[in-house]
Amino acid sequence: NVQEKQETRKDIAEHTHAADTVSSTGSMGAYGGAEQFVSQLIADKINKSIEQIEKQVGYYQMGLNSSGLLEVVETISDKIGESLSPTLLFEHTTIAELSAFLAEEYAEHFSAAGSVVQNEREHVSDRITDDKTAESVRTESSNVIPSEAAGDIAIIGMAGRYPKANNIHEFWSNLKEGKDCISEIPESRWDWRRFEGITSPSGKDISKWGGFIDDPDCFDPQFFRITPREAETMDPQERLFLETCWETIEDAGYTPKTLAKPKGRNKRHHVGVFAGVMHKDYTLVGAEEASAENVFPLSLNYAQIANRVSYFCNFHGPSIAVDTVCSSSLTAVHLALESIRHGECDVALAGGVNLSLHPNKYMTYGVWDMFSTDGHCRTFGKDGDGYVPAEGIGAVLLKPLR
Repeated sequence: NVQEKQETRKDIAEHTHAADTVSSTGSMGAYGGAEQFVSQLIADKINKSIEQIEKQVGYYQMGLNSSGLLEVVETISDKIGESLSPTLLFEHTTIAELSAFLAEEYAEHFSAAGSVVQNEREHVSDRITDDKTAESVRTESSNVIPSEAAGDIAIIGMAGRYPKANNIHEFWSNLKEGKDCISEIPESRWDWRRFEGITSPSGKDISKWGGFIDDPDCFDPQFFRITPREAETMDPQERLFLETCWETIEDAGYTPKTLAKPKGRNKRHHVGVFAGVMHKDYTLVGAEEASAENVFPLSLNYAQIANRVSYFCNFHGPSIAVDTVCSSSLTAVHLALESIRHGECDVALAGGVNLSLHPNKYMTYGVWDMFSTDGHCRTFGKDGDGYVPAEGIGAVLLKPLR
């Protein structure tokens, strides 16, 4: 199978190279025309000559941001007279990939001779599809999941805290009412006015907007058998995820003890904990204390966020913190589902936590030109020019429906 894949990929590469050669000679072809058009468009956006544009490099690596990508999509849409999906450049992540797509789907808009290259591209596409189909059949036949574990998985408990919502019921009400939960950065976090005058390369100010939960520092350590001194050194994300997991278990009608050892069952349930997290800026708070010669143990890793729940609840399943940036919580849920299906755990807590605790987070994202200028996030929208950070903690309790 490995040899077959290597031969197929070599054949695909040769056909792709042939298509590219056709596109760069004679009448240039649809692929060449598309590549020339997109390269010039991006060169104009980042103020470089077309000769400096690399066809196999990602857009972000070249210096484009999200709003710039949307403008590229809009310009291409104008050329072909058809509205393209705003996600186009996330699906075709280099000029070479995008040019192949445009040549295949819209050849007539880039060259009358585009059919030659288009046929080559379609042939390559067919070979790739055949290869993927064969590989899929082999994979499915070699990874058969036992029927007992392949059924649906139910959400039997849920809890969370979000901006202007101390629980999921308030969160749902905010959604129904279309309530704007974005505010200026609270003074209890930091004074955003300290950073006035600092701008990004495009001239944007450091953002003063965000979504913030109430009282992220409040915690009842004795309930969780933690000393106040230890609680102070814990990342608030660790404390709040622990609280949220406890509430999730309660919402399902269990205690940690009855979840792990159901009545009438001799076998102990393995309970997994999966936490999505991407920021650790509480470490910067500790570093500042240490630099001021205050002895303060630093919270240095994510693992404790999940491990604390497993330890306190006496759970013996997988205990994993996950960082895949913006998709961390979704990835945590995915891993929890897979863990149940593969028999690694009987029940799973999965979710995520995200807090903004130190101004350096805003400073960094601001210098990277990532923020919205007006405090509104218009994902893939016409006037979107950046995003708005927001906090949240959420968890679900998952169990096989059977």
